Amino acid sequence: MINQEHIKQDLRYIGEILKSGDSLSVKNPEVGFISVDKGNVGKSGNGLQHIIEQRFEKDGKSIDEISAVLALVMNATEDGKVSRNVEIFQGEKDIGTFDIEKNGIISFVSKTRDGKDEKFVITGFDDFSKKDEAGAAIEAVIANNSYAPEFVIVKEQVVATLASAYILHLDELKRNLEKNDSKKVNQELKKIEPYKKSEELKDFFEKSKNQTSAHNPLTDYTVLDVDGMSVECKTGLISGMKNAVRHVMQLQNEVERLTEENERLKNQSKIHSKNHSHSNGWER
Repeated sequence: MINQEHIKQDLRYIGEILKSGDSLSVKNPEVGFISVDKGNVGKSGNGLQHIIEQRFEKDGKSIDEISAVLALVMNATEDGKVSRNVEIFQGEKDIGTFDIEKNGIISFVSKTRDGKDEKFVITGFDDFSKKDEAGAAIEAVIANNSYAPEFVIVKEQVVATLASAYILHLDELKRNLEKNDSKKVNQELKKIEPYKKSEELKDFFEKSKNQTSAHNPLTDYTVLDVDGMSVECKTGLISGMKNAVRHVMQLQNEVERLTEENERLKNQSKIHSKNHSHSNGWER
């Protein structure tokens, strides 16, 4: 059973954490206090931003669904039951994890942070064995909160996080192009693909143009924190996303050019090697 008043409160908490960057501690009856952090995206991602990135890239969830999952992960962290206790000992210290489950959603919690006894949410996701229960919970949260201001604020923060993740992927793609690492280039291109294909993100950006506020990060000057680096979007996240799409198209063209050049050089090297062998009487 989902307590919608608790969900609204959880949505408020999530909006505050994502906007301010301040962590919030909740007390689970079984494991005690657990920290819920804004976290970050990318390779070392964790916390709320990691949940957003992973649920979009790996699960293909919509903005509404991701917003609902965040609320349900917060709810499970506070009121859920431990479904799995993984013990990993370093000496006498247990540095393992908890799976805390409620409504088919798992809050994945570390027992320590940097060697200290501090529990914190690493990520959150649907319990694979309870997909129907999780799906029903997600739909119920959306149905009861889709127009609530708390939900709208969380959706805006989800979009901002996805924009940060997208820019991070572009930066990683550029670095791998400079290194001529075709394997990692292809990996990044695959990660970028869902962002390019998402009609929902485009629609959300277009709808956000009509919103009026003192400062709308989607249309006004804003600064994104991308893995500790500040990125300026002078005319908001909407134009920033458009510029990013143009940039990735240029990068893809460069990947194709480098691939063709690499193939040409390989063929040239084979011809040269064959001619050299023949001239020295090595060929049989």
